[in-house]
Formats: sequence, C-alpha cells, structure tokens
Amino acid sequence: MADDDLRAKIDPANYYYDLGEGEWERLQESFKNSLEFETTTDYLSQYLPESGHILDAGGAAGRYSIWLAEQGYDVTLLDLSAEQVVIAKSWVAERDLESQVTIQQGDIRDLPFSENRFDATLCLGGPLSHVISDDERGEAVRELNRVTQSSAPVFAFVMGFVSVVQNLIKSAPHFEAGIHRDGDVLTRTRREVRGRRPGVRGMSLLPKRGTARLT
Repeated sequence: MADDDLRAKIDPANYYYDLGEGEWERLQESFKNSLEFETTTDYLSQYLPESGHILDAGGAAGRYSIWLAEQGYDVTLLDLSAEQVVIAKSWVAERDLESQVTIQQGDIRDLPFSENRFDATLCLGGPLSHVISDDERGEAVRELNRVTQSSAPVFAFVMGFVSVVQNLIKSAPHFEAGIHRDGDVLTRTRREVRGRRPGVRGMSLLPKRGTARLT
C-alpha cells in the first residue's frame, strides 16, 4: 500500500494538481529559478523562428507560453494536469492574451495534432523526465517531432538526477525512508541523466532538428 501511495503521489497529474499555483511561482521563487527562466528565454530568442505557431508541450501554468505570446508568437499550450490548464487559462486571461494562446489538456505521448503543425515545439521544465518507460519516452519524442515542421526546432528539458530525488522527497517525504528499497525507479532515473551534472537541467535541440545545446 505504501508503494501505491508513493507512486500515486508522484504521478505527474497528481503532483501538479497538488502543486497548483506553485508551478507558476517556481520560476520566480529563487535566484536560481529566475536565472533558469532568463537563460532559457535568452536561448530561445536565438533559435526560435522570427514568427509562427509554437507548441508549448507540458507547458503547465503557462509561464513560457505567456512569454512567447508577448514576443508576438501564436501559442498552443498542452498539459496533462487539468489543474495547470485552469491556472494557465487564468493567467492568459489576466494578461489579455486569449487571442494568441490556445490551451488544452493532453499527453505528450499522444499529441492531438496533425503532422507538421507547428513552427517550433517546446517541452520545457521536465515533462519528458516524468515519462519513466523507455518505450513511452521514445514515443513522446517521436510525437514532438511529428507535429513540428521538418526544418523547425524542438527544444527539450530533462531533469538532473539530484533534482529528481529532491522533488520526490519534497512531494512524498516517506520516499526518503524507502529510497534504497525502490532501486528500480532510481536505476532508471540515473540512466536517463547519465552524463549530466547533478541537479542541473539540460536543454537541447532534439536529434535531427539541430546541434545547439545548453547544459
């Protein structure tokens, strides 16, 4: 029962429902997090097309979608969490950006969009890191590529191992006591971030879309 409770707690839909407005606030709550936002938007400014329709996949409360709209882009935000979708709609309405930002619930493993729909795609903040299955993560990457024009960039974040464990402990304190017992989850997490510095998010253009990288 304890394992079931743990997995339910860290399930992305449940985690971000419980987090609520915290995901919107996250990128401003500390110097490190605000630096993440500033560095990411600087990087995006270099590689995004000058105009077009951008997919913000796993866009949560809409921090990046709003930034994109303020730069003049049309944006579609998709997120697994119904709660984050509600929060994103509220913030978009407050900024009077409804004409530029479309928001809907959905799963990055099965995107409800046609091929070559977007001029660029973002998958920032860690949605891919929440997909534990190798096969399902591969499917998510293929979906991000499928809905993006063949010559257009796809930007993706993954979370460092230490950050993953810190988030697990924060969201489910009893995980700390069982951290050595549940070796399967940790082994898979280590494999996903092998070669990255602990605790650091890395953003890359996905393979075949380009070679620029921020780590």
